[in-house]
Amino acid sequence: MSILISMMNFLNNKATVVNLKISLFFIIVLIAFSACKKDTVSVIGNDILPDGDKFAVKYFVFKNNDAITVKGKRFVSNNRDYALLGSYTLDDMHGTSTANFITQVRTTSLTIDFSDTIVVDSVKLFLSFNDEKYYGDENTEFKFSIHELNQTIYFDSTYYTDFDASSIIEPTSICDTTFTPNTEDKIIEFSLDNTYGQKIIDAYKSNSFSTNDEFVDVIKGLYIKTDSIISGGSILYLDYKSTDSYLKVYYTETKNGENKPQDFDLVINNYCAEINMFNHTYGNIEFNDTTDFVYAQGMAGAMGKLDLSFVKTFADSGKIVINKAELIIPNENDPNYGSPQEMFIEIIDTTSETTLVKTGYLNDEGTEYSFVITNHIKSIIDGVETKTGVYIYPANPTINASKVKLINNFDNKSIELKLTYTKY
Repeated sequence: MSILISMMNFLNNKATVVNLKISLFFIIVLIAFSACKKDTVSVIGNDILPDGDKFAVKYFVFKNNDAITVKGKRFVSNNRDYALLGSYTLDDMHGTSTANFITQVRTTSLTIDFSDTIVVDSVKLFLSFNDEKYYGDENTEFKFSIHELNQTIYFDSTYYTDFDASSIIEPTSICDTTFTPNTEDKIIEFSLDNTYGQKIIDAYKSNSFSTNDEFVDVIKGLYIKTDSIISGGSILYLDYKSTDSYLKVYYTETKNGENKPQDFDLVINNYCAEINMFNHTYGNIEFNDTTDFVYAQGMAGAMGKLDLSFVKTFADSGKIVINKAELIIPNENDPNYGSPQEMFIEIIDTTSETTLVKTGYLNDEGTEYSFVITNHIKSIIDGVETKTGVYIYPANPTINASKVKLINNFDNKSIELKLTYTKY
């Protein structure tokens, strides 16, 4: 306080004021420096630990080139955000892949009164697709066919990617057409046989529907099939839940001697049961053998498989805490179609009897994927987890048509597991 009073007594002296400002500046700097220094020491903890008890953060890198390629497994493939449709053969390794699609159609009105004078003029199925999400060559000409289902599928049932539709469809198609997606419409328009429209009208005339479930027991749905493409090709991402995806029946009704053109819609929405099926005729991939590359693909195609049991050797490293375990998988980027931005590794966790899926991300250069799997690696090292194999495949494989070529042991690159750990 006395210092402050003395300062106040000299405020009228200009020279003293300048000196005071300089002094105050150095005092503030000294206080700030002392505060920063104190915080730093507190974070490190050296002020409270004896010299012999200080922790040491260390790093260790396992290099591994024992990954293999295995054939894909089946996934649940119904009631998803997108449906995939198309076919491609984009390289000699993955071979030919085809995506086909089943969907119900539901009515917007349960009580339509059709007269006996109706004549069906045409039946159109419109399917919206995302022209920015196709995978492959957008100039591909597809050959599509559509078959009517003869058995009911159910929204609350589970269907898989290897579902065989041959036993639930009518053998004769009700549509055969070609389509090239490089148009501005973003809509595939299918012209169905008029007999299908008549069947829908007859269903209304002979049934009193009280629910849409009763309707789909009669009008069971459609199977949209793509012919395999042996060179080039692409997969379309159908936005089948869009309001732009629907079926329209055009008809003429005669009343009082006058012909009146009319139409009505059936919709494809969140309540429709649907199934995506995928088929792969694999190319030159050497399955179950250790090679320079590992191949993985969406649509339940090929997958990588890696055994992480090599980390068990780290159990002899003394008293350690695993801070981070990062799996790095080198990638050979596809110059034509790119690589998926995200990959999954699937872990079978035997301790909780669940399947864990971890996401890995492609770096900005497109040269590697990174997965953080700290807890799983810790469980293996501690001897708690006995299941050490993981599958590697593109993220969201039932709505992802992309493929990837991962480097196992090529050009001085290999799969790495980087451990950050604290030894105490």
